[in-house]
Amino acid sequence: MDRYTKGGWKSVLKVLMDACAAEAEKREVAFKRFSLQDLRPKGVSDKLEDGAEDVLDATLHTSERIVRQVYDRRRTRTAKPVR
Repeated sequence: MDRYTKGGWKSVLKVLMDACAAEAEKREVAFKRFSLQDLRPKGVSDKLEDGAEDVLDATLHTSERIVRQVYDRRRTRTAKPVR
């Protein structure tokens, strides 16, 4: 099995992004380019949003704190101070 080189992987990802952008344009929907590092947090955030209880098993982590700190990209609400 051959490994991908960094340059080879970039070209494969560019082809994927171009195909996704073309499909989005065809469907008339917005498309924002993403990296592979965005996929795992997106998946975890979607599972948490849906109320799934197997997030720790899906990420292979043993600490819920790590999942919340590293992968949970749901919007957090913050309050502005009075002064």
